[in-house]
Amino acid sequence: MKRLTPWLWLGLRMTLGAGRAAIVRSLLLAAAAAVGCTLMLGALAVPGVVEAQELRQALRHPVVSDEPPAPGVRSLRGMEIYDAIGDRPLLRVVLAGTDPAFPLPPGVARLPGPGEVIVSPELAAKIASDPLVKKRFTQSIVGHVEPSGLVAPDELVAYVGATDSDLPQGAYISGFGTDASRAAGGQLGAALGRSPIEQLLTPGVVVTFAFALFMLAPLGVMLGICSRLAARVRDQRLASLRLLGATRQQAQLANAVEIGLVTAVGTVIGYPLFEGLAAGSQGWSIGRFQWYAADLHISLSAAIAIGVALVVFAVLVSSLGIASSVTHPLHLRRNGAAKAVGWWRLPLFGVTALMLAAAALAPQPVGFLHLVLFAAGVVGGAALLPVVLPVLLRLLAVPLARMSRAPLWITLVAQRIRHSPGVAPRLVATLVVSFFVAGAGMLAASGYVLGNDPSRDAETIARYELDGAPASFIATLRAQPGVMSVGSYERHLGHDGDEIVNVLFGDCANLNALFTSVEGCVDGTLMRVQGTAVPAGTVLTVTDLNTGQPRPDITVPSTEVVLGAPRYNETADIVVAIPAVDATVVFQARPVGSETLFAAISGAGPASRITGPRHINEGFDTGAVLTLVAAGLLVAIGMGMSGFTVAAIDRSVESRRHNASLLVIGAPRRLLIAAEAAQSLASLLIGLLLAAGLLVLTAWSWTSLTGANFRDLLAPAMPSIVAAGAGVLWCTPVVAIAAVMSSRLRPDLLRRD
Repeated sequence: MKRLTPWLWLGLRMTLGAGRAAIVRSLLLAAAAAVGCTLMLGALAVPGVVEAQELRQALRHPVVSDEPPAPGVRSLRGMEIYDAIGDRPLLRVVLAGTDPAFPLPPGVARLPGPGEVIVSPELAAKIASDPLVKKRFTQSIVGHVEPSGLVAPDELVAYVGATDSDLPQGAYISGFGTDASRAAGGQLGAALGRSPIEQLLTPGVVVTFAFALFMLAPLGVMLGICSRLAARVRDQRLASLRLLGATRQQAQLANAVEIGLVTAVGTVIGYPLFEGLAAGSQGWSIGRFQWYAADLHISLSAAIAIGVALVVFAVLVSSLGIASSVTHPLHLRRNGAAKAVGWWRLPLFGVTALMLAAAALAPQPVGFLHLVLFAAGVVGGAALLPVVLPVLLRLLAVPLARMSRAPLWITLVAQRIRHSPGVAPRLVATLVVSFFVAGAGMLAASGYVLGNDPSRDAETIARYELDGAPASFIATLRAQPGVMSVGSYERHLGHDGDEIVNVLFGDCANLNALFTSVEGCVDGTLMRVQGTAVPAGTVLTVTDLNTGQPRPDITVPSTEVVLGAPRYNETADIVVAIPAVDATVVFQARPVGSETLFAAISGAGPASRITGPRHINEGFDTGAVLTLVAAGLLVAIGMGMSGFTVAAIDRSVESRRHNASLLVIGAPRRLLIAAEAAQSLASLLIGLLLAAGLLVLTAWSWTSLTGANFRDLLAPAMPSIVAAGAGVLWCTPVVAIAAVMSSRLRPDLLRRD
């Protein structure tokens, strides 16, 4: 340990006592580590948020049974109804009974009676401001749901008081939340009976991996860039240590202390930064997702693990970067050319492109191997883009350097690329990788949306089924705009030995709504449907289809009715043309633009429930996927722009020494500015073109695997293209400012040189 101590102190001194430029570079690395730590902690906190929301949802869920309770056991009657206001989910819990001793649902101070409602704060605000929402809830608001009974601050929840007659048969509530869910805590998945795979692949974990896709690759590249800031200066400094007698291990140790200490400072800043942002995040949203600030937390041990991982990664990248410097110090001190880039990178990148092409040419049906090829091609492309850039730049620089009549600034750019081919790619690597990762994510999301588009049936006339609405509402329902037809009926089964006959109860007006045509119907009459094989005079034993209870026998009449094609796939052999009592109500309407209709139905009966093709944004549907992907895209592009800015500043600081010598011997300043800007922009342009080509391959593969149309696939991916354009627009002034800064002549630069 005594042998190592001087080198540990040397690393510390290299961090703190190497001048203003070194301090600036240390601050940039610390800032990158702080941002990376904050983002990673935020991603790791997502599963905890989702699990806390799931637990509150489970604790308020009513335990319902169709069997009446045993004597002496307290119970209510009620049901959960999943509704919507516009595109936002609405939970209505209808309760009949006001027993003050009955266990209350979480967040509710008392049970509502008939004509009363308890609502969440967000729903109360909507009722006060939106007449259409107020039409749904004509009851008196007698309380608000507290946070312990809500998934998120903006959730729409209502506990509606009702009478026994408003509810269907059964629906006995013995309590809210199972004993298992109340005791679950962090083991909710096991308590709810989920399999180990289901517990592992929870929505929170899926979201975490989705964010990791966008963050890890750009974050890794950005940290790698920041850990190699002023690479030439640091390498020459370590090479000097080697020439003074230090061993390779001692030089690596001094470098590890310098990089590790700065990165550790950044991660230490990142943890309280995350905690501060988390504490103030209540009311923020990602798309339609909101959360309580108390749910967004992470343990100190997990934060330490993230910090250690970031420090180890930065040290590892820096150690690999200086390996040649400490192995061949004399070559570096003589300012020799960098080692030629390995041509093995091109075929390796070609293999990645071939994987995507193989997935694109996959025969139908698509198999597991094709999906593996696609995933490997996307991941390999993200990893190899910064690796292959130096090779392509060197291929471009060689013919430029040999042009005898090329402008001087082009020759200067070509010679600099040949001398140090890895410098410029390091400048643009983060932005290029971010662009590719964001584009690939948007393409995948586009394919998912095309396959699950809720608006594809928007213009069709759809069937809806209504439960819980009073019979008097049928006439009102028929008068609603957008409703094509309304039918109210009961279906029973008649038995003639082994023969089963469909018996339909419904008056003539309802029959006209159920079938395309009705001829010969007389209200109050028992009729045989023309074409039915059951002869007149047959006695049928009738059973209620819904309850299974026996009904009075029916003798098949000779009077006939002619029915056209059924609208709702309901068949009939015998028709009883009287109003149905326990009716099933069906109606036709367009799914889009029916909000007024749904509001009228909800206001007519507290327990009214609509079943049909209503698109309700719930869970991780297409809207949620696009929202999360777009958020990840912004994070990725933001990190790419940050990495580019940091690298451009460092590049300008590093270039000033070389440009100072050229300025002294008479090189025009505008020549040096043009050369610096051209080198950076050429790297950026080639990198973006390479990433765009790889994205075209990715889109081709995805269209083949999903059957999507290429043009339709690109439409939702346009945000990625716009973001890339914004990144390029951002880079142009950054490059210009950095180029001007790199050509400033100062006396201290000449003395140091």
